[in-house]
Amino acid sequence: MNIESKNRLKISGGLEDIQKLRYFIALAECSSFTEAAARLGISQSAVSQQMAELERLIEAPLFTRSNRQCQLTHVGKVLLKEAFFLVAKSDEALKKVQLAVKGITGQLRIGYWGGIEKKFLPQAINDFRLANPQVDFSLHQYNCGELNNALVREDIDVGFAMNYGFDHFPELAAKTLFTDPMCIAMHRGHRLAMESYINLLDLSNEHFVTFYPQADYLSHSHTLQVCTESGFLPQNLILCHDLATVLLTVESGLGVAILPSSVREIAGRGLHMSEIRPLAQHLEFMVTWKKNSFNASVPAFVDKLEALNLIRSLKINARSPKSYPA
Repeated sequence: MNIESKNRLKISGGLEDIQKLRYFIALAECSSFTEAAARLGISQSAVSQQMAELERLIEAPLFTRSNRQCQLTHVGKVLLKEAFFLVAKSDEALKKVQLAVKGITGQLRIGYWGGIEKKFLPQAINDFRLANPQVDFSLHQYNCGELNNALVREDIDVGFAMNYGFDHFPELAAKTLFTDPMCIAMHRGHRLAMESYINLLDLSNEHFVTFYPQADYLSHSHTLQVCTESGFLPQNLILCHDLATVLLTVESGLGVAILPSSVREIAGRGLHMSEIRPLAQHLEFMVTWKKNSFNASVPAFVDKLEALNLIRSLKINARSPKSYPA
């Protein structure tokens, strides 16, 4: 057994051990018994006593002491990583217990793109409110790029969108609900509308409908990237401010657009979608939230969402969902 596993087993036996770890983290960050005691609101002798007991549990020194300063030993540095993990898990467990006792209260602000979530979000909210009537909901529509920024700013608590540029937002966590093939959307009277699969090169001279960069730079960049990977750069762009206008423009026969296939669930009858070949591309439709969110409704709502049968029944090319670290 490595040092990490051994130490974790030794100190995860109860709440008293967790409290020792809180003192240990404070001392490691302050490098001073005096400062750690002041931060914790206890006496310096109490900190010293707790550290002595912790070192007896670990069976190794955790600090080297010189004058009024103390520095972590190698074992102390290893334990510090474990301590952060165990304290966080303890806080998470305590939060879940408190929620079970008190029930969930507060507000849940949901951001959405305006696509396929219209098929399942109303039911998800209704089901959650039945079990948690004291939670207030509010809904806010964003384009994909702005939705992620709204989560980072904490303007909303939960968001639904495709994973356009998600890797550029390390502050966020997510769970993939399903994967969705990218398609070319066109008017049903288009010359290629009878084709199930389309090579984008065959559309290189078409007008491409996408978003203004300032309205949704992620979607705009994705359209240009897919075309570039197919061997051309669109020369004719029709720019829109939102998804509804993109769809209306395509349904009016003014151009074509690169969109997730699930958009067909909300599009009008005048729109046809064909998968893009040979570069078969898939995007992930995700529920996202800010890491370390203190809103207790967020994890409860995500859990409820994952259990929703309606998501599983959507007529899309679903693949195994995955998670991004919380």
